[in-house]
Amino acid sequence: MGIPFPGDIFQFVTFEEFLAPAQLQMVTEFVRKNESRFKPSSVVQRGNNNGVVDQNQRRSVIMDHPDEVETLFQDNIRRLLPEVARRFSLPNLAFDTIDVQITATNDGEFFVAHQDNGGSHFKSRLLSYVYFFHREPKPFSGGELRLYEPPENAARLKAAPRQSTITPHRNGIVFFPSGLLHEIRPVKAPSKKFDDSRFTVNGWIHVKG
Repeated sequence: MGIPFPGDIFQFVTFEEFLAPAQLQMVTEFVRKNESRFKPSSVVQRGNNNGVVDQNQRRSVIMDHPDEVETLFQDNIRRLLPEVARRFSLPNLAFDTIDVQITATNDGEFFVAHQDNGGSHFKSRLLSYVYFFHREPKPFSGGELRLYEPPENAARLKAAPRQSTITPHRNGIVFFPSGLLHEIRPVKAPSKKFDDSRFTVNGWIHVKG
């Protein structure tokens, strides 16, 4: 699980109104104008750190390294990191890089339960984040982010494993430990139009060493 989280590691931290209105509009317009830059999402399979497209596990499209919005998100997240670390009761860690990608999940698409730091190349991922945005009125249903408690954590607490389901709310962001098992529930977008997708800016916060 990487850096140990003190206490109860089945936690997540949320913030509403993450971007200013003008920033949210800029990100929304950027995505709408750049559909052609998205490519099928890939997954990392056991024993192989290179991503492969496997539509039985993940269906969506992504844009890696969206330079036009990458710095905006990195800067805003860095401003929140002291508060995020406080809420997770983390020690004073040396945070390193922040990865940024944009994901569009449309009708019938999903991502099965997985961890974000399972491969040997990804052990430095400490925290994952998901920022939600979409057109209004909301043109899809489903697409919830579901987090699962590690069985060993539940056993330590002598309780049944817990799960939390986070509904996509426009301009909200959630942070959670990258080692938590989590999934994206199937999306229902009747129009099937790209602009009606469940959009997220998502990525990982790494620690040094």
